[in-house]
Amino acid sequence: MNIQEVAQQVHMTKRAIKYYEEKGLLQVEKGANGYRVYTDEHVVILQRIQVYRKLGMELSAIRRILLDPQVEAHELRMLQEQLQESMEQQSRQMETIQLMLAGASDYGKLEEQLDYQTIASAIQEMIPGVYGKMFMHHFLPYLQIPIVTQEQRDAYYAIIQFWDTTKLHMPLSMKIISCLLSFLHKNQVAGIQEKLDQQLKMLLEPDEKRYAQMKKAVLRQYRMQKYFLFRYLPSSLSKRRWMMELQRSGYNDVFLPNMEKLSPSYREYRRALFAINDKICTELNLVYDEHFCLVKKAK
Repeated sequence: MNIQEVAQQVHMTKRAIKYYEEKGLLQVEKGANGYRVYTDEHVVILQRIQVYRKLGMELSAIRRILLDPQVEAHELRMLQEQLQESMEQQSRQMETIQLMLAGASDYGKLEEQLDYQTIASAIQEMIPGVYGKMFMHHFLPYLQIPIVTQEQRDAYYAIIQFWDTTKLHMPLSMKIISCLLSFLHKNQVAGIQEKLDQQLKMLLEPDEKRYAQMKKAVLRQYRMQKYFLFRYLPSSLSKRRWMMELQRSGYNDVFLPNMEKLSPSYREYRRALFAINDKICTELNLVYDEHFCLVKKAK
């Protein structure tokens, strides 16, 4: 079958089929004439993708299922919990609206039965100001989900407690950048999941060209750090001081582990990032020192 025939059979656009191919969900070989040849198996896969997408499943979860069918039950249960929580939340919202229309004015009680729709919404309210802007700039893509499990709820409160009690001395340049970037992210929610999927796929399955580029970037960073002028440039000093400030505050020991518990997608991304960074550094015989600079590994 050609792509037009498949598109008609699964009631999907050719553009959508090509998109799923680009995302690695569909593997199609080309025939002798150079055109893609689709089989009945491809039709079934596309129908499965449609079902998963209509259920609201993320592309990253669909990819995991297609790579390993045994994880389907786990992904479906996770989705079921999210949908159940969403239905319960909508029910509470409807009930609250009805109470308010009936004249209820005890806002303390009304507030207790409501939750924010996403973790991102909750954190934006709980961490206002420059810290919140910095937080959302880095983690917004991973927080477009509701709190479903008790582990997530505990992690959420631990994160709120961390930001509410920590005292960080953020460099002025970073404050300005965080404020500027916060405006750029306001209208990007619609494309967040797609960008997250692309980023994760790049880390989990980098092609040879992309891997070579990442390796070259690490090597370039190491070589630049050896130059005296680079190490003591105001921007380099500011970045290292900020990294050390985060380490001192408990950011790496308290905040980031709880972020992994709060967001499954962030946990997957961070572990993939660490894995590929460790692989590159091992190949180049490099490690990070206590000042967060790349140095040659001691023999």
